Amino acid sequence: MGTTRLWDKEEDYKKLGLKPGEVQLFESGRIIPAGRPGSEVWYFDAILDCGTKITLGCRTKTAFATDLPDAPPFAGLTLTDPDGNVITDFTSSEDYSFSSEKCDIKIGKHRITGDHKIYNLHLEAATKENAPSTVDGLEVNAAGGTGAELTFEALVEPFRQDTGRIILDENPDLFMAWIPIPSMKVSGELTIGGVTRKVTGTGYHDHRVMGVNDLYGWHHWVWGRQTLKDYSLVIYNIVSAEPYGFTQVPLFALYDNKTGKIIFQNNGSMEREIQEFSFDESTQKNWPKVIKYTLKDGSKTVEYTLKWKDILETRDFYAALPPEAQKALDERKMKPAYMRFFSQGNLKITDNDKVICDVSGDMIYEIAYNGLPDERAKFC
Repeated sequence: MGTTRLWDKEEDYKKLGLKPGEVQLFESGRIIPAGRPGSEVWYFDAILDCGTKITLGCRTKTAFATDLPDAPPFAGLTLTDPDGNVITDFTSSEDYSFSSEKCDIKIGKHRITGDHKIYNLHLEAATKENAPSTVDGLEVNAAGGTGAELTFEALVEPFRQDTGRIILDENPDLFMAWIPIPSMKVSGELTIGGVTRKVTGTGYHDHRVMGVNDLYGWHHWVWGRQTLKDYSLVIYNIVSAEPYGFTQVPLFALYDNKTGKIIFQNNGSMEREIQEFSFDESTQKNWPKVIKYTLKDGSKTVEYTLKWKDILETRDFYAALPPEAQKALDERKMKPAYMRFFSQGNLKITDNDKVICDVSGDMIYEIAYNGLPDERAKFC
């Protein structure tokens, strides 16, 4: 059985040109050169003050095209209104560019720029001429006229645990890298069905780089972020697939909102307790509905509990694939599916057994469940 580890050694930093404890501007730009397998995502989401939830951003390739040297990128958004109605609108284009020096992306008329402090997003409210019918198993149902002109302003510093890169079998090409900014102020305009309105809210951004196909490399992961009155946090608990040892790599950071600085960072250990499951008929899998994480660092203990209230998005990647691709996944014991949830998150912090925080609030998190149920992966 293979290996999985977070790159954290001095020589690892030198290989990647990174500085310990400092996120550099080029890390927000394109990392994997064109013409090579792999994919990158610049992802944003927001809970708006009007009650609407949105996810938006772009990807160099669809998940299904990760193994190809080149494929058209896409950009777009998914919107869930206060009544639960979902709108999805994605556009692809052969006219695109990605800077390797910073976040500066052009896909057709869409544009995303940023520097870890302020990101400006222009998603053109255009016709559906270049829109696919589905993107990574998600049906595109908008009839055109859906767009955004938004500013995401960072309220905290970006988080990169060690080098931020998880590597499989000590192969530099088989990796996943991740840098999030978990608390942001959102303002601007949304255009829905040709009608434009001003919006404000709280948001999140991350840049994730996949040198290995997610459908092959990872059995599952749980990812989420939350902004509370005094604290913000981000969690990404990822477990590698069977060929790489079913290894758990927990990433976690807790921020003080007053300073925007990290005050508690995962030290490599995390206890997880799934307190309730919910069976989903469409994917034929049990999904955790209540998860409790416990992390310790010196005298401090952080307990973080997630309980989803609404399902925002469900994607059955396996069902969307052609038979020959399904067969390839069957041989790897993989059956990928995905859900995104609107949830309640509870944060409890104790120091020397004294409770210094016990608060709850709304948040968004996701579960990617690529593998088959297997007790060795501590997920079933």
